[in-house]
Amino acid sequence: MDQSLTTLLMRTNRQNKVLLARIKDQLSFDSLFELLYHHERPLVLRAADAIEKVTVKHQEFLRPHKLDLLRLFTTSDHPELRWHLAQLIVRVTLLPDEANEVWKILQYWTRNPNESKLVRVHALQSLYDLSRIYSEFRDPFQEILTVIAHEPIPSLQARIRKLHANLEKQTELTNG
Repeated sequence: MDQSLTTLLMRTNRQNKVLLARIKDQLSFDSLFELLYHHERPLVLRAADAIEKVTVKHQEFLRPHKLDLLRLFTTSDHPELRWHLAQLIVRVTLLPDEANEVWKILQYWTRNPNESKLVRVHALQSLYDLSRIYSEFRDPFQEILTVIAHEPIPSLQARIRKLHANLEKQTELTNG
C-alpha cells in the first residue's frame, strides 16, 4: 500500500487536487483501489470518492478490478460506500449475467425506502445508465420510475425530473 496516498486521503482537507494529480497510471490507481479494503472506514470512503473522480476520465483503470468491484458491490453494507459503488459499477463492461445481477441490486436499492437517500438517487442514475447500454432494461426502468415517482423525497424527485428530461431528449433525437 502506498503510504503517501493514505496520508493524502486522511488529511482534513483531503488535498483532492494533489491526490488526483498523483493518479496518472494503472499502477498508481491500483494502489488507490487497494485502499477499498483498508480497515479504517473513513479511509475507505475517501478512497472510493477519489476512485469515482479519477474514473470519470479514466474508466479503463477499473477494468482489472472488475471482479473486486462486483464483489464489493454485492456485499457492501455501508451506505456511504454503496453510493460510490453504484456509480462505479456502470463504468465497467458487464457480461449479461453480471448486468442482470447488478440490475437486481440497484433496483432493490432504488425501491427500498429504508435505504439511504443518496444510495437510492445514485442507484436510480445507474439503472438509467444500464438501461441505455442494455435495451432489455428500458421498459423495467420506466416501471421503476413510475413506482418511485410518488415518493416525497426532494433528491429523488430532482433525479427523476433530470432523467425524464434526458429520456425526452433521446426520444426527440430518435424520432427526428
